[in-house]
Amino acid sequence: MTIMSPPMYHVTAIGNVASIRDKGIVARDGCIFALSDTLFAEDVAHNQLFLKEYAVFELAPAGVTGKVETDDVVQFHRIIFQDWIEPRYLRLVGQFTVDVEKREKQRL
Repeated sequence: MTIMSPPMYHVTAIGNVASIRDKGIVARDGCIFALSDTLFAEDVAHNQLFLKEYAVFELAPAGVTGKVETDDVVQFHRIIFQDWIEPRYLRLVGQFTVDVEKREKQRL
């Protein structure tokens, strides 16, 4: 029996969607950043990427060929040491808007 790795997710600006669909995800400094769960996508978009609108791609396990490490600081972050993930291994989960009003209420 083959045990499949769970998918990972990549958060990006909506303006990057067409390029990612065409060329795939290209690493920055040899690393591709991902999440283990979409539950954290809005947090990453808002607090780390400073986006009001964002897109989420699912990364098929077969497309992740490099070493994967868990971030030392945030356990749901993954660092993939790989130069490129081909478009055929990517599925657009959706495009979203950060609920800024809800986030402001939570902060209070």
